[in-house]
Amino acid sequence: MKITVVGAGAVGCLFACQLQEAGHQVHLWTRRTPVTSLSFTALTEQETTYTFASNDPQALTASEMVLICVKAFQVNAAISAIRHYLNAHAIVVVSHNGMGTTADLLQALPHHPLLFATTSQGALKPQQAKIIHTGQGPTFLGALNTAGEQPQLAALFHQATGHCEWQADIHAKLWQKLAINCAINPLTALEQVANGELAASQYRGQLIALCEEIASVMDKEGYPTSVESLMTTVLSVIKATAANYSSMNRDIHHHRQTEIDYISGYLIQCAHQHALSVPNNKALWRAIKQREQV
Repeated sequence: MKITVVGAGAVGCLFACQLQEAGHQVHLWTRRTPVTSLSFTALTEQETTYTFASNDPQALTASEMVLICVKAFQVNAAISAIRHYLNAHAIVVVSHNGMGTTADLLQALPHHPLLFATTSQGALKPQQAKIIHTGQGPTFLGALNTAGEQPQLAALFHQATGHCEWQADIHAKLWQKLAINCAINPLTALEQVANGELAASQYRGQLIALCEEIASVMDKEGYPTSVESLMTTVLSVIKATAANYSSMNRDIHHHRQTEIDYISGYLIQCAHQHALSVPNNKALWRAIKQREQV
C-alpha cells in the first residue's frame, strides 16, 4: 500500500520502518526535512538505514492509508494539517496513549474509514535520526466508525509489525491500556523511576487505591473488571517492563507536555459523569499538571 505516517516520534518511526521493510511505500509527514533517513536497530541488534520521502502533499494525496502517530493533544492539529490533502477513500488509523480524541476525529473526518491502533511495542528515539526497537508486544486494531470495519487490515499490520489482532470493540482494549497507564505512568513520572521500581512495597497501597477507583469507573463504562484482576495485570506489566521508562516519565524529564489529560484526566472526566469519586487519580493528575509548569 501507499502509506503516510504522520508524526516522527518513536512509535511513528517504528511503524514506518516496519511497514517499509514489509514492502509498503511509506511517506512521512513531519516537521523535518523533505527527505528523512533513519537508522533502525531491530530487536536482533541488526542496524538498517531507511530513507523516506517526507512532507510531500502529492504523496499524501496518493496515500491509501494514513497512520497518525502523535501525542493525544496533537491529534486535532495533525488532522487540520492534512485533511485537505486526503483523497476521499483514504483509510485513517490513529495511534496514541490515552483516550478522548474519538469525538473530534469523527467530527473532523466523518466520511473516512477511521480506525484506532493500540500497541504494546516498545521503541526509543535517542537521537533525531535513530530509532531502537526495544520490545515486541501485541497491536490491537479496531474500527471507530462503520466505514472503518476493515478487519483485513489487521493481517497487513501483523505481517509488518508482528502480532496484530482485530478487535470488534477496540474500546475494550483502550480501557485496559488506559487502566494500566493510569496506575503506572503518573507515578513513574513524579518519582522519575523506571517502571520496575513500582514493584517495591512502598507503592503497593497507592497502586491498590488507584486500581479500586479505576475499576469502579470501568464498571460504569461497561467494561467491568475486579480490583484483584487489575492489580495482577498492573504488577505483571511493571515486571515485564521493569527496565523501561514510561512516556510520561520521559516527558516530565525533558520538560515537555504530557498526555495526562487523556489518561488520568479522561478517567476523572468519566468518573464525574457517573458521580464517582476518584481522589487518588485526581491527586496524581494535579501533581503532573503542576510538574508540567516547572
